[in-house]
Amino acid sequence: MNDNTPSANSAVSCLVQVSPEPAGQFTAQLLGLPELRATATTREEAVEQLRWLLREQVHAGLLLSVEIPRENPLMSMFGFGKDDPDFEGYLEEIRRFREEMDRQGEQGSETGECSDICSTPTT
Repeated sequence: MNDNTPSANSAVSCLVQVSPEPAGQFTAQLLGLPELRATATTREEAVEQLRWLLREQVHAGLLLSVEIPRENPLMSMFGFGKDDPDFEGYLEEIRRFREEMDRQGEQGSETGECSDICSTPTT
């Protein structure tokens, strides 16, 4: 079995449009393939006939199931700085900033005062 064919036990979903016909019948049509349609006296029968037509198309190899993986758009931003020559300097600046914030926090706790970044007033 190739990678484009679902396994025998897997289900594939398709969008089907069911429209009432003037003669009291219903037409089921696969969205995107107007040539695949079935008309019957009930909605359910029209859908079942279309399902049969779809199975025939799949078994004949005329239609394949293709998996389209979902991609997180944020993933494209990861690693953006790996080739930036200034990236190591950027990381060093972050490290120094954090150390300074830690020192200010320690000094403020020793004197009983809040640091510049603390929004809680002390009395």
